[in-house]
Amino acid sequence: MIKKISVITPVYNEERSLKKNFSKIYKFLFNNFSSFEIILIESGSSDKSNLLCKKYEKLKNVKLFVQKNREGFGSAIKLGIKKISGEFFCVLPIDLCFNLSELAILNKKKFDLLTSYRIIDNRNILRKLQSYIYNIFIKIIFGLNFKSINSLPKIYKSSFIKKKKLYSKGGTIDAEILFHFKKKNKQEIIPVKFINRKYGSSKIKLLDIINIVIDALIVRLKIALF
Repeated sequence: MIKKISVITPVYNEERSLKKNFSKIYKFLFNNFSSFEIILIESGSSDKSNLLCKKYEKLKNVKLFVQKNREGFGSAIKLGIKKISGEFFCVLPIDLCFNLSELAILNKKKFDLLTSYRIIDNRNILRKLQSYIYNIFIKIIFGLNFKSINSLPKIYKSSFIKKKKLYSKGGTIDAEILFHFKKKNKQEIIPVKFINRKYGSSKIKLLDIINIVIDALIVRLKIALF
């Protein structure tokens, strides 16, 4: 059976990364999957990201959906999930924080969920510490026992999440999706090398941390209540 993969790529002020990496992503999917689609979610960029996305949209199997204003990472992912048609989907940041070859496991193994954990991580000590604390906090709040919450790639079976109500508008979206998969039996986990972004900034400020904590608590409460 041919497995179609839907790749959701959120875009916000990623002009340089789009120019460098989009063709790599497209060529990889074209060469390794007989059925695929790329869902670009452009969120009101102030650079030329929107123009580039419109250019790429002309390619076969590429779809573009535009948010007039930036509503958050989670909001972009939720929109992407609504638009996917593949049996499986993954979120693929345009900065390519992992080796694309990891996605080819979908052609080799059967699973409902693929997660990963980092064996090589060249980020600075502060970023590693932030990631460590985030993982512990999220695991406690959502009752998750995955080895890593924020490591990529993750590949999800679409049918398990398409009908779920998702609440997160921010970075908690990963944990929220994993929450709905935690009792699924067919799971795979792979070690990966983390690749730090070359363009743009991924610094986390105090306000970002506060927003993540608030978002996580609100999302967990909504899941419990509704």
